[in-house]
Amino acid sequence: MNIETLMQMKSGNTFTALNSISLLRDEKDINGFIILVIDTDKCHDISNAMQHEQKLARYKHIVDSTAGYIVYIDKGYIFRAVNQQYINRFNKKQEEILG
Repeated sequence: MNIETLMQMKSGNTFTALNSISLLRDEKDINGFIILVIDTDKCHDISNAMQHEQKLARYKHIVDSTAGYIVYIDKGYIFRAVNQQYINRFNKKQEEILG
């Protein structure tokens, strides 16, 4: 789903943003979601923003279809993202791993 909105920062400045929500799912369940906010004022045009969104969709597909374990751990050693293979291997829910 894509929605273009006018966003306001804490400073009061506004910008036009393209908001995109993609579900992470397997055959049975929704396992999470990705929210992408693109500041279209910084993009040359909306087609440039759509190209960024298409790239994100390709990466999501790669992650979803990879048989190996994919884990994103931030510099504070906090799990921020895992793929379904990782969840299956350790027999845990995504909510038990992330955060």
